[in-house]
Amino acid sequence: MNSLSSEFLENSLKTGFIDSTVASLALYRPDLVLNNPPHQKVLAALVNELKTCESFQFSVAFITVGGLIQLHQALLEACDRGIKGQILTSNYLNFTEPDALATIRDKYPFVELRICIDEPFHAKGYIFNHENYSTIIVGSSNITDKALSVTREWNVRFHSLAQGEFIQKVQNEFWSAWNSASQLCETWLKQYRLIRENTRVERNLLFDPESLGPDGNAYEHEAIEPNLMQQNALEALDELRSQGNTKGLLISATGTGKTYLSAFDVRHVRPERFLFIVHRENVARKAMESYRRVLGTDIEYGFLGAGENTRARFVFSMIQTLSKDNVLHSFPQDYFDYIVVDEVHHSGAMSYLKVLQYFHPKFLLGMTATPERSDNFDIYALFDNNIAYEIRLNQALEADMLCPFHYFGVSDLTIEGKVIEDKTDFNDLVADERVNRISDTIDRYTLDSSGRRGLIFCSRVDEAVELSDKLNLLGYRTRALSGRDGEDIRSLAIDSLSSDEPDHLEYLLTVDILNEGVDIPCLNQIIMLRPTQSAIVFVQQLGRGLRKYPQKQFVTVIDFIGNYQNNFMVPIALFGDYSYEKDSIRRYLNSGSIGIPGTSTVDFDRISKEHIYAAIDKANFHQLKFLKDEYGKMKQKLGRIPSMMDFTKIESVSPRLFVDYSGSYYEFLQKVEKDIPRLSLKHGQSLLFFSKVLCRGLRPYEFTILDLIVNKRHSSFTWMDVDKAIQSDAAGLHGDPKDFVSALRLFENGFFRDADREGFGNIAYCLRQDERFVISDEFGNMLLNNGYTRYLQDLISYSKYRYLQRDKKRRHAHDLFLYDKYTRQEVLLLLGWQNDMVALNIGGYQFNKDLNVCPIFVTYEKNVEKIDPGINYKDRFLSSDEFAWETKHGRKNTSPEVVAISAQSQNGIHIPLFVKKHDDEGSSFYYMGDMEYLSHEQTEKETGTLGTRPIVAMRFRMKERVEDDLYRYLSGE
Repeated sequence: MNSLSSEFLENSLKTGFIDSTVASLALYRPDLVLNNPPHQKVLAALVNELKTCESFQFSVAFITVGGLIQLHQALLEACDRGIKGQILTSNYLNFTEPDALATIRDKYPFVELRICIDEPFHAKGYIFNHENYSTIIVGSSNITDKALSVTREWNVRFHSLAQGEFIQKVQNEFWSAWNSASQLCETWLKQYRLIRENTRVERNLLFDPESLGPDGNAYEHEAIEPNLMQQNALEALDELRSQGNTKGLLISATGTGKTYLSAFDVRHVRPERFLFIVHRENVARKAMESYRRVLGTDIEYGFLGAGENTRARFVFSMIQTLSKDNVLHSFPQDYFDYIVVDEVHHSGAMSYLKVLQYFHPKFLLGMTATPERSDNFDIYALFDNNIAYEIRLNQALEADMLCPFHYFGVSDLTIEGKVIEDKTDFNDLVADERVNRISDTIDRYTLDSSGRRGLIFCSRVDEAVELSDKLNLLGYRTRALSGRDGEDIRSLAIDSLSSDEPDHLEYLLTVDILNEGVDIPCLNQIIMLRPTQSAIVFVQQLGRGLRKYPQKQFVTVIDFIGNYQNNFMVPIALFGDYSYEKDSIRRYLNSGSIGIPGTSTVDFDRISKEHIYAAIDKANFHQLKFLKDEYGKMKQKLGRIPSMMDFTKIESVSPRLFVDYSGSYYEFLQKVEKDIPRLSLKHGQSLLFFSKVLCRGLRPYEFTILDLIVNKRHSSFTWMDVDKAIQSDAAGLHGDPKDFVSALRLFENGFFRDADREGFGNIAYCLRQDERFVISDEFGNMLLNNGYTRYLQDLISYSKYRYLQRDKKRRHAHDLFLYDKYTRQEVLLLLGWQNDMVALNIGGYQFNKDLNVCPIFVTYEKNVEKIDPGINYKDRFLSSDEFAWETKHGRKNTSPEVVAISAQSQNGIHIPLFVKKHDDEGSSFYYMGDMEYLSHEQTEKETGTLGTRPIVAMRFRMKERVEDDLYRYLSGE
């Protein structure tokens, strides 16, 4: 919405500054812009404005490259649209980075830059000009990585029409400072770089990246102590040993300091003899150096491998040497007290198994970033299923253990009308047109071309070789590496990439061989030219660049996204959501950078985002093979049959998928386990019912009632008992008696249609006796079956978990949560309908006079080729605050629902809106919030077979402005 009326603005100002109860458009209200992840970042507010403004002016004291790259995609897209802007900054305290100034000059052709030189300039303000108004954000945020994402900042956002006095004062102040500032010239920039270099020590008093070693720990001149997350892991290891366990598995993301963590634990345990096993010489030698720095030089260290032998107390060995019979058997089986196996996911190899079966240490520690193996070897069983601690990627980012990354998902090239896809011919992959596209994209997203050091992951070896040759012809310094290259060649290539020499390699092109086991801390770019087939491999490849390193502020990740079948893996890997619930994946994709911890960002261009949404829609996560594989992973991890609650752990598939496939988790187990006892038909039907009612965790009443009966052994209960239990279990939440009655209707064998009740066993679980509700005899007898009761207890726990995971700030009446997705049936249940209805009979809305409610269901993008023109309604958002809607045909101003809705101010009718983008999303709709009636108009609609029919076109105001990402996704803006 590019224009603003004085009426809208006046009402919004009244709401913000005079009376909060005044109705107004949230879009134009004054608001605080804060960093409050995972729901709000200053960055998001700036990006959203850049996407819609017609020009902009920024005035900030400080700009860093780390802050600028967070805005990079939005600024590029603004320039692509021809949007002009001015950025005013300063050299105050010599804080602004010269590379940031050079980037603004070189990367954004429509942006002018000026610098206030040698004056105490501290202004922070952002002006975004629209058609007849401006949005101003003024406060504390400079363009630095932390100011835009994580630090506590106070900024106020407000709006003004062009003729407003305040905006004129703000713009006059900006232009006054602008006119007295200097344009950027190369001579001054060179001098400023020298000044910055000479004041490095002073700046490092504020932030010293050079004090960090390759594992994120301090260099030798500082004491090395575990960080908070490492302390927690050490306590977990100690607890594991105190329980008599002799083996433990540490799962820790690449770059989070696994080696140092193990050294801290060895320092604590103080073994007499110690063995560290790894599969590469350079890793073994670096590990020995890390241990020497933690444990000191008094201990005798020795290296075993590459022609060297040792009988030192602390041995660092290559597996290739240690597994040789003459070497292995030269040590007694109990020689080592403590053994660490690094990159333990390799331990399925015969060499590892041979060594691990031979030695009998007092404690065996395995370390890996990715315990899951494609060959299904059971790493967990090898360590007695003792997972000591897990540090996954997003946890590590949140704890600031890794270097931040900035991910750019860009659409791959279209060649002769064809998008690059899984089966694209080799000639197209290496076509000059694609090579030029790769080159242009690298330049577009590289903010410092002088120091780039990157890995480029390709689909196949011949592609890597050919692309490397062609990139060299374009002036890049690259080489291809493959499995055919020996260790010496790889080491030389990596050394050249890491070198400080002017002619160092800029990129290594490879196919998977550098996914792991190689430490190149200086990497600052990861480029993916192959489809993401595996989230595990994606994280491995991303992780290559996340190790902290002196003067490395961030890692740039460029992902070329074609029309690949498994594109849905990209958001799964980036956001660490392995539930495989489509709505959850879409939600993360919508959230973008807000969903990523710390200062890292995620940006997709429009076409690549469309490719990913299409892949999500087409993906089938209800295939038995997929579900059996995911179930098998959890069983392998635990060493036993998992419960539903076991799947709530980090990076596990949602157990809802098993229920969606089989009707209940019990029925799924019957398909995959041979020795699961079979329950009676009634018990099985009852579990189908409770799975249907409880699995989504829609509201607390059902699981609370069942908990009182099954776990707390109440044979009867009242509303007060339930309300008290809800307050206890749901963080002080007060229940609603009307919703309690709705839940009881289910327990009394109501609400569902006859066919559904028949499939659920026609069981009444509770009966009414005056003010109390009594458990039925039939249900009481069913609970005598312990197996059935255990399934119920698992369901109760899972339902409670699902409900408590929801964001309580988004909870509306009847436990509708803003932006969660609901089927029509679930909406009717939550709103209190006496009986379920056939979805076709509900259609686009259903007015209930007794409940005084009219839920509206909208499919935003209809298939115009298949849909009857009579139901092709023009329902749409006019803005993130307003919605236009049409009634069913045949309705007039006198129709009951029209009369009720238009009289909302008198009767208080509840009008919740539910929207899905298209039918490929399934049968669920996003709850967009409640609407307020604005106006209506009698009109007509061409229906095709029935001719022209009357309809009523209505306009509503959203009570809460629709969040920007979801609004753009649904509306296509």
